[in-house]
Amino acid sequence: MPLNKVWLGIWLASLLFISAVVLSFGQNKSPRIPKILYSCDTAGVLGCFPLLRSGENAYVLGNTSNASLTGEDANIAVMQHDTVEIVISYKDMDKSAIFSGRMVGNRVLGSAISSASAGGKVVKVDGKWIALVVNEAADFSQMATHVPVTMNVCQTNDDDRNAANEDCFTWSWDPKNAAFTGSRMTIERFDDHGVSITGMSQHGTAMLAAYTGKINGNKIQGNVDYFSGDGHNWSGRWTATFEPPARK
Repeated sequence: MPLNKVWLGIWLASLLFISAVVLSFGQNKSPRIPKILYSCDTAGVLGCFPLLRSGENAYVLGNTSNASLTGEDANIAVMQHDTVEIVISYKDMDKSAIFSGRMVGNRVLGSAISSASAGGKVVKVDGKWIALVVNEAADFSQMATHVPVTMNVCQTNDDDRNAANEDCFTWSWDPKNAAFTGSRMTIERFDDHGVSITGMSQHGTAMLAAYTGKINGNKIQGNVDYFSGDGHNWSGRWTATFEPPARK
């Protein structure tokens, strides 16, 4: 075989090998960590609190202006993240913890293990962990003309463990972004095709809540799914009335 054909064969083989490596790297590259994790745990780490993405593999506590936690200056780093699993380390002045869970749709289901010093000994507490995922906050500029500044909301809590009841209150939205005041909830959709709002329940016991519904004029009707840190889930109904924002 002529020498130039040998070198051509070597060159083509090398090119195919490099292409395979690049393709494999692209396929195995971890996706970006979620923009927001609305999180509840039963290990005494945070209770229910939003985690906001602050870097490629890091979170900070949301709503810190209203927090009364020693963990306000916590170091929260993502140790592992792919399409099915996420592992997060947490450390503040008093304790450290590991959150680990599997991602199922827009939920994370898993465990939290906290460690703290007490009387010269390290005390570990195991608990459950659940989180609602907002992968990327909605482009609020596309919704701003539809979202009212305030909404009068009523929701039922049809938990089997409690008598069904209805709570009514007011939501106030930041007119410049998709976050409820205090970064406790995020609008993921708000148009004629539907409404989707995810975050922390704004009334009663701290828990996660996912609101979905349809707009009819100046009224929304839909369902709300509740998720508590101990793994208990239930559903209810919600309605909202509002003054339509002025068209620009």
